[in-house]
Amino acid sequence: MNEELLNEARSIMAGFFKERRLELGLTQQEVADRAGLARKTINAMEQGLFWLGMKQYLQVCHALHLFPAIAEMEADTPIAEALRKNWVPNPKKMSIEEALLLKDGRNLDPDQAN
Repeated sequence: MNEELLNEARSIMAGFFKERRLELGLTQQEVADRAGLARKTINAMEQGLFWLGMKQYLQVCHALHLFPAIAEMEADTPIAEALRKNWVPNPKKMSIEEALLLKDGRNLDPDQAN
């Protein structure tokens, strides 16, 4: 995964967390207090300047009443579909169909037999 894609992901996550905080009518300090973190950490996170560690991520999710979700990009579930709609990595390295072929151990070249 390249740095540009990571920065894009961090920016999208930052915006999502900020929108959720505002949706709940919370200040950065209130989120920080609920999560047991410093307000400066919440501020840096919302600006996309800071990657949360796993523990911090879970604390912020809890403070914002969010489920931390993990889904396979190629999964056919509502959560995976929602994640695909909201985050499409650019440039696209592989299609969902190609990922499914790889996951199933099938060849990517349709002209070659398995």
